[in-house]
Amino acid sequence: MGESSNTNVHDFEGLYDELLDYCGRCRGRRRTVERDRQMNSRQLFLLGLVAVAVLLSGSILAGFQVYKGTVADRHETEVDSTADHVRSELDARLAGHEQTVELWATTPAVARHGSAAQRGALVTFVEETAFSGASVIAANGTMTGIAAGLPADRRRNLTGGEFGDRTYYRRAVRGETYVSAPVKAESGNYVVTISAPIRRDGRIVGTLNGAFHLSEGTFFESIAASLGGTKGVTVRAHDGTVIYDREPTPARDLTAANATLRETDWTVNVRESRSVIRPTIQRTTTLQFGSLMLVLCSIGAVGWWNYRRNLRQIDPLLGGFDALEAREYGTTIDVGGAEEWERIGDKFNQLSHTLEQYLTQIERREQALRRFRRAVESAGNAVFITDVDGVIEYVNPAFEDITGYDRSDAIGETPQLLDSGEMDEDYFEELWATILAGEGWEEEIVNRRANGELYHAKQTIAPIVEDDEIEGFVAVQIDITERKERERHLQVLARVLRHNLRNELSVIRGRAQTIRADADGRIAADAEPIVERSERLLKLGDQERRIVDILVENPDRTTLAVDALLERPVAAIRDAHPEATITVDAATVDVVAMPQMERAIEELLTNAVVHSDRSAPTVAVTVTVDDGRVGIEVADDGPRIPEMERRILVRGAKIEPLFHGSGLGLWLVYWIVTRSEGTLTFHENEPRGNRIRVELPRSGG
Repeated sequence: MGESSNTNVHDFEGLYDELLDYCGRCRGRRRTVERDRQMNSRQLFLLGLVAVAVLLSGSILAGFQVYKGTVADRHETEVDSTADHVRSELDARLAGHEQTVELWATTPAVARHGSAAQRGALVTFVEETAFSGASVIAANGTMTGIAAGLPADRRRNLTGGEFGDRTYYRRAVRGETYVSAPVKAESGNYVVTISAPIRRDGRIVGTLNGAFHLSEGTFFESIAASLGGTKGVTVRAHDGTVIYDREPTPARDLTAANATLRETDWTVNVRESRSVIRPTIQRTTTLQFGSLMLVLCSIGAVGWWNYRRNLRQIDPLLGGFDALEAREYGTTIDVGGAEEWERIGDKFNQLSHTLEQYLTQIERREQALRRFRRAVESAGNAVFITDVDGVIEYVNPAFEDITGYDRSDAIGETPQLLDSGEMDEDYFEELWATILAGEGWEEEIVNRRANGELYHAKQTIAPIVEDDEIEGFVAVQIDITERKERERHLQVLARVLRHNLRNELSVIRGRAQTIRADADGRIAADAEPIVERSERLLKLGDQERRIVDILVENPDRTTLAVDALLERPVAAIRDAHPEATITVDAATVDVVAMPQMERAIEELLTNAVVHSDRSAPTVAVTVTVDDGRVGIEVADDGPRIPEMERRILVRGAKIEPLFHGSGLGLWLVYWIVTRSEGTLTFHENEPRGNRIRVELPRSGG
């Protein structure tokens, strides 16, 4: 594999030399091409200016046309709004007249046909309203009263006459307020009659008819005057009769709009000449033409200025690049022109002097890359690299040795090549979810070699990140098959010994207890140590089982509350040894540790009480918190723990052949604390005794 690495480097260097040689052969052709490009650049620049001028001119002209249309549309909208305004005003006036007639029709005197009170009411109606005449027609169609500017004999002739055929009477006697069509009077004005029913005791007993003249000064002209002098207004009845007309000024090229009254069927026509908007369009045209000329002149000036300051500098710059292509590093150029070109020239000169240093750095990086590759190739653990989809792109020789797959067989495949079928789908789903989230993965896995043999590996996978994007993954596998086999043997041996030892010791203890109970004297006294030693060996077997379980299974750490962690062990020791005094100074804090940590605390308390040489042992438990670590200290007043045992547990001293520990209790504590990523230390207590301190990681610290 080392020869392959060197071959790759030599291939890269050869390719680099060939590339430079090719660039040198093409240098002459590139000079010609660059000259052509320079000429094309000038032509393209000119064409670009022309294109910009055409586009801007077209945009300006199009904008003018759009604006002209907008002005015309706005004018039409204004005329429409004016027609609607006139219609609203006329509707309002007619509605006011209708309400006046309806109000007077409720006057009691109006309902008294032929009476002086009725005639007086009609006269008052004419005098106090805008109506020029009024009459009352009884329900049978006979006119019973009239008030108008007519001679007396004419009024007498009309009174008592039959008017039942009149439309305004027929409509009003049916219960509606009716506005009649305009009728042209002898004076030339148009007269409109508004009729409303007269009710008495809930019955219609006649109609009140009010007539008013549509004279210019009283009805139409005031509305038309509010429109200004440029607009014309025409009002037509439903039969097309023009009842009011005012021509616009001027009366040519008109914009017109119609509106129909709601109170009657009259039509309002409003007109205005488009000449009123012509000055606005003319001003806009002048402004647009001036803007067009200004833009064209500006484009020409900018183009000429840009050519003199920017395009003429291309020749010396291309010459400098030709020199660099010929490996004439250190070449300097003077492009002149704008400040930016001066800066470009300076940067080019810096580039020319930096290229040699840059190439040197490339060679150093290549050398470091070759060294790194040799290190990976020489590593004793399997290393392989995949893309983001898991396709293998690289494997080192250790991968070939551990898995049995050649490099050519593995590259292009996925890690499923090693799938043993022993791992469930949840394992791989969690794996991919973790590494795709940008986090590292470290777990054990069972894979299958090329020959079909299963092997255990401790696998670490980390994402390869570039610019916050995952580009691939690198995996390292440590073959732990032999360790797993040793653990399995250890478990089997521990189970066999534990089972047989417990059975045999139980038999011995039972026989000794029987002898102690049945015998007396020296025989009973000799049986007592046998019982004690049997119980001690059985307890030792339990401690050994717990140590083996921790070493083999290595339980996951979890969050534990310190106060709850201490509560059960302290209570258990107090119950078992009431003569001992145990004090606790605990803090409310959580730690991260194995679930067996409670057993370790109980073992420390038991060790402090059982091995004490005092009749009333004293034990103090203190909890401290400092910088993300939690300390649990157990202090006693008993004899010191042997120095050799402390050295072996804390500093990992070599175990001598003649060393015999006092038991497995402290070893159980040591392995629980160590596998919880904690530390175990021993100190002297004052004035006598031991202080055993356990430090654990604080949860969230």
